[in-house]
Amino acid sequence: TEQELVVRGRRVQGVQVVLSTHRLLRGRLLAPTGQPATNRALTLQLRATEASASPATSGRPGERLGPRVSDALELTTDQSGEFRAVLPLPPETVRLGLHVPGVGWRALEKVDCAQPAVDLRDVRLQAGGKISGVVTEQDPGKAVGGVRVTLYARTEPARLCVWGMAVESGDDGRFAFDGLPPGDYNLVA
Repeated sequence: TEQELVVRGRRVQGVQVVLSTHRLLRGRLLAPTGQPATNRALTLQLRATEASASPATSGRPGERLGPRVSDALELTTDQSGEFRAVLPLPPETVRLGLHVPGVGWRALEKVDCAQPAVDLRDVRLQAGGKISGVVTEQDPGKAVGGVRVTLYARTEPARLCVWGMAVESGDDGRFAFDGLPPGDYNLVA
């Protein structure tokens, strides 16, 4: 919002700025073991939910996934496992996907964004699956290092937590993705 401010004298008090479409989202991530996920990369995505009389596309009767509220956001947890982000959130209920590579994932179905600050408190991640392999040459079967391997989620709930993750194959051609939510994936090298 924009507001005209008239200053009389040398001091101004009581100025309040409200970002009407932005909200503070914060929480603390816990590994599946219960320990804080400290100093870890975090991918976060929000999607609107829409009530529906038609069959559900999210797998839940009467509800289908709406559009993404924001693009996947990359954050880092601090030394206590906490994260904070100011996002353009609608004042409605959204689905929130969290993914911490090598640790786990979590989908929160009904996050109420009506307040200016949304506090998720402690969020315990779920252990995920692992996809690994070896990149080799076609004919001699020799391992190839330095190949960019990208994993894309194809279905829910994975789409909420993993969008496009990339790793590079090691000198021995090996690569791995872990902490993945259940779902179907495309692998591109």
